[in-house]
Amino acid sequence: MTKRILVLSNTSFSIRKFRKELILSLKEKGYEVVLSLPESDVELENELGIKINVIKYARRSKNVVNDLKLITQFYTLFNQVNPDIILSFTIKPNIYGSFASKLTHHKQICTITGTGQSFLRKNWLYYAVMNLYRLAFTNHQIIIFQNENDRNFFYDNKMFNQNSIVLSGSGVNLDTFSYQSYPSDNPLKFVFVGRIMHLKGFDLYLDAASYLSQKYNVQFYVVGEIEEKSYEEKINHAIKAGTIHYLGYQEDVRSLLEDCHCLVLPSLSGEGIPNSVLEANAMGRPCIVSNLYGCTEIIKHKVNGLVFNVGSFDDYLNQLIHFIELDQHKRIQMGVNGRKIVENQFSRTQVNEDYIRIIERELSL
Repeated sequence: MTKRILVLSNTSFSIRKFRKELILSLKEKGYEVVLSLPESDVELENELGIKINVIKYARRSKNVVNDLKLITQFYTLFNQVNPDIILSFTIKPNIYGSFASKLTHHKQICTITGTGQSFLRKNWLYYAVMNLYRLAFTNHQIIIFQNENDRNFFYDNKMFNQNSIVLSGSGVNLDTFSYQSYPSDNPLKFVFVGRIMHLKGFDLYLDAASYLSQKYNVQFYVVGEIEEKSYEEKINHAIKAGTIHYLGYQEDVRSLLEDCHCLVLPSLSGEGIPNSVLEANAMGRPCIVSNLYGCTEIIKHKVNGLVFNVGSFDDYLNQLIHFIELDQHKRIQMGVNGRKIVENQFSRTQVNEDYIRIIERELSL
């Protein structure tokens, strides 16, 4: 009998960008894959040849009481689909899916893709989410983390008591993001790729762009959706001042990465294994990142990029200046080193094979 796998995630974007190859690999192995999202996406259904079960919820809502209704919705879904195993990604599918799967007696494998803003400050949300994890993950089958620091944080705070595995993030498709020749250094181009919000360190990026664009022949590019409306005015001001080039959301960033010299991720918190950094390194582009676990899993200082103290504008600025003043051959070598590191440690093919081994082991128990 064909085994059925139910995948839970909070956006169709994350499935298309990070889980597509895994789903297709599972289908090739003969599994039936069903997907649950808080939104419909006919194009994604056709692309993957699978059905999407829509369960509506606000993925960024902090209304815990209202979110508890998700347990009932997932409970109903699990009974209807009756999967042999459930794969969940992101916080709400992990927590509320786990409550439901315990009630329906289905196996669930949860992936923690980063700690995020919930654990940035020790406020009511911090303790609420921590206690929800403790309750949800009690006697759970297996939990997958993307770096050792996240696993240690969960373990030290008694948020799980069962098996756990650390995988190399979501991995990167080495064929899609192939190595590209380094561009000439006139002008030198930096790029930020990600959600535009405080936690991604976007204020640091804007302030550095404003300062450095007046002193050096450099350009600063921004790609991503504006998650926090307060940045709309800041971005418009920076565009008028000529300090950044804002390109909005881009489905495919490869041509931009090819044209730029360095990706910058001045994140303040909660990176699992940042995919933008993997993709840039895969294409031979060094990265400047904050010294958060997850970022430093990939970037080694002065090997395939530069690392600065998280939240420190002075250190961040110094690293940008250091990169600007580097010999072009050293920048190129950093990019070459980055490609080698990604090939050896962060191939999506390898990550997906690890997932499939875990799934098959759990199904055999």
